[in-house]
This record gives sequence, C-alpha cells and structure tokens, in this order.
Amino acid sequence: TAGRLLGYSLQNSATTLRSVKIFNVAAPTLGTTSATFEIDIPAGAAVTLQLPGGIAFATAMTYSVTSAKGLTDNTSTGLATNDVSGFFAYA
Repeated sequence: TAGRLLGYSLQNSATTLRSVKIFNVAAPTLGTTSATFEIDIPAGAAVTLQLPGGIAFATAMTYSVTSAKGLTDNTSTGLATNDVSGFFAYA
C-alpha cells in the first residue's frame, strides 16, 4: 500500500553482501522492474537509518532481498532463509 518509509534496521547474517531492493510498485518483476533504491548490507553487519519525515511511496512499498548490487539485479545465488532480518518502520 502507499505510505511513508520512516526508517529501518536490517542485519545480514550471511558471509557475503546482501542487497535489499525497495520498490514503489505493488508487484515488481525481479530483474525487470527497477528498484527505487537499494540498501547494501555488508557480510555480518547491520544497517540502521531513521528518516525524519520519511520517504513517500505513492503506489506501494515492496522489497526484495538479493545477493547482488544493482537496481534491477535479482541474483539469488547463495541466498538462504534468514540471511537478512530486521524491520521497516512505516506509516
């Protein structure tokens, strides 16, 4: 649904980079739909960000987790359940 992303806290328990892609569409086609932005999480690290006022998403806020950088890269090689955990704060 439409809304505002107010922040996030994400952890990567994998031994390689994970990228979380954020989309402003209800049903992105991975590898085709370009993400609005991506959050790169280094191996074994965490990232946290507060966004005062938030980022507006007019259509929908959706996300995917991949093992590669790039707004349309949907590489899933080496992904495992629970590689990335955490939360998104939104309104």
